[in-house]
Amino acid sequence: MTCFADACMEFVLTISLKKTKETGQNVSNEPSMKVSDYKLEVIHLFVYIGSTICDNLSLDSEINKCIGIAATMFSRLTKRVWVNYKFTVHIKVQVYIACVLGTLLYASETWTPHS
Repeated sequence: MTCFADACMEFVLTISLKKTKETGQNVSNEPSMKVSDYKLEVIHLFVYIGSTICDNLSLDSEINKCIGIAATMFSRLTKRVWVNYKFTVHIKVQVYIACVLGTLLYASETWTPHS
C-alpha cells in the first residue's frame, strides 16, 4: 500500500482514508494495512456494483439477496399475471422465466462455487 500512496502523492492525488477499507479473503489473521500512519478499517462484507463480497468467500448473502428480489418480483405479478384468467399457462410460464428467473439468476455466472 505504501507504493500506491507514494504514487498518489507523486501525481498529486488524494486517498480518501475515511472511504478506504480493507478485507482479507479466507485468511486466518485479519489484515493490517496503514496509509501514512492511518490504519485502514477491516470489514467483513461489502457491496460493490450490486454484488455482495464476503471475506469468508461465502455466497450466502448474495444468493439470499437474489432470492429476496425474485420473491418480491413474483409477488408483484400476482394481481396482473398469476390470477388473471385471460392469460394462458404458457404466457404465465414465459413471464415467470423472463421476470422471476431472470431476476433470480442475474449475475449468477460470476459466482464461484466452493465446496
